Amino acid sequence: MDWSADGSTLAVTLRHLTPDAETDGVWLFDTETGEGHQLLTLAQIGDALHTVLADLEMTSVGPIVWAPDGSRLLLWAGKTEGTPIQVWPFIVDAASGAITSAPIPAHPRDSATARGLRPLQAAWSPDGNSLMVFTFGLHPDEDTTSLDPAASSVRGAVRVLDLTSGESSLLGYLPLGKTPLYYAEWTADGQV
Repeated sequence: MDWSADGSTLAVTLRHLTPDAETDGVWLFDTETGEGHQLLTLAQIGDALHTVLADLEMTSVGPIVWAPDGSRLLLWAGKTEGTPIQVWPFIVDAASGAITSAPIPAHPRDSATARGLRPLQAAWSPDGNSLMVFTFGLHPDEDTTSLDPAASSVRGAVRVLDLTSGESSLLGYLPLGKTPLYYAEWTADGQV
């Protein structure tokens, strides 16, 4: 779950162990009245996931994060059981519930159940027009020079996705440490 920036709305993902078509999905709750409405059903989220990973069984929905301006939500969905996990970020219009996949570049090894570049973490830009995303995997058409000159072995990249144009900009590749865990963050002025 995540609070909107103004505190007026709580966004919640709900998925029962045994799926419940009537209640599972994304809900928005008015924090003053407690009234809630279902923004997306689990089936709608699954349909969106299958536009990216056609044959992947969806076992997880969430986390969910509000855009700074409160107009959109970042929602993750995919399969988190087993290794490697296959999840994908989606952008959800908070008013209409329209859901679109984040524009992560294609890879020659993409298939119906796996992507060559696996998004693992993302953060909204302060203006809400872009996402900074960490993608695990190397792309054969990119310069994979490490952002850390002391660690030349890399396993993933930091990208900025422009949600208006759909363009992706590569910021650079990160080295593989003891755990390939990174947390994307923006400064208040919009610098990565």
